[in-house]
Amino acid sequence: MNKFWELMAGKLADRWAATAVGALIFWAGGLLAAAYGARRDGGVNALIGPVARQPVAVQASLAVLALVVVATSCLVVRRLVSPVLALLQGPWRFGLGKVSEWASRRARDRAEKLNEQWQQVASVDESSTPDEQQRLARLDERLRRMPAPSSPAYFLPTPLGNVARAADVRIVERFGLAPAAVWPRLWLVLPESVREEFLSARAAVDSCLSALIWGAAFTFFGFFAWWAVLVGAATCVATAWFWLPARVAAFADLTESAFALYRFQLYEQLRLPLPEDPDDEPGRGSDLSMYLHRGQRPRNAVFTSPEGKK
Repeated sequence: MNKFWELMAGKLADRWAATAVGALIFWAGGLLAAAYGARRDGGVNALIGPVARQPVAVQASLAVLALVVVATSCLVVRRLVSPVLALLQGPWRFGLGKVSEWASRRARDRAEKLNEQWQQVASVDESSTPDEQQRLARLDERLRRMPAPSSPAYFLPTPLGNVARAADVRIVERFGLAPAAVWPRLWLVLPESVREEFLSARAAVDSCLSALIWGAAFTFFGFFAWWAVLVGAATCVATAWFWLPARVAAFADLTESAFALYRFQLYEQLRLPLPEDPDDEPGRGSDLSMYLHRGQRPRNAVFTSPEGKK
């Protein structure tokens, strides 16, 4: 899935624009921090004065160099978005495998406790109080953002990873479709308006990840100004705690909705028989996933004609 979105990233003009704005804010803040650090020597004038006294050709060269630095930093941040997202989701390797397993077990235990609380509240009859109903709704939403406790192998070490994994697990359990194998094909049968929604949702996720990277990098300007560390850290915390989870959840909901509404179009385009009933669908979906992923022929499947005739 990540490789697929890396290929699609070239079409996200809004993503590039957002990254460019972030780069300009980053370097402007860095210049302000440097001026703050040099305030005893004249502040901004101490930084810009030597440049202003240079010949026009030198000033033009420095301006071009500044643009190159901004563009290069944009490119670096864009390349870091996917690795940072993978790091924030897990699982972790390279010496952190044990930590990843421990965190995944904790997430599973937390899901089991929430499920027990949900069952206790759900067992209350219709005369439950508004507070109990609100608690049930909150528990239901939290459980929806986690894989089912009955599937411990699906848990990831971070809440962000479990939000995306929960949607994937529901797709597999309800439709039998493996998102990693099916999604690049399903994308081609989605209406243009739906694809635009996906690109916008993905751009929102990437913008948050870019802000997180810029915030972490901004802390290095603490060498010039102490407040740069606070600004960078606050940006990271606000992005990771508030903005990014909401956008990842929205993208996961959109993905799950696309499978729910348009999966039959994929069957039709592949000229495979549609599932006959909901109980039959997980098996058919599993066969379809193996067909697309490994080329394994679906069991007892016969291609249908475009009109629906064999």
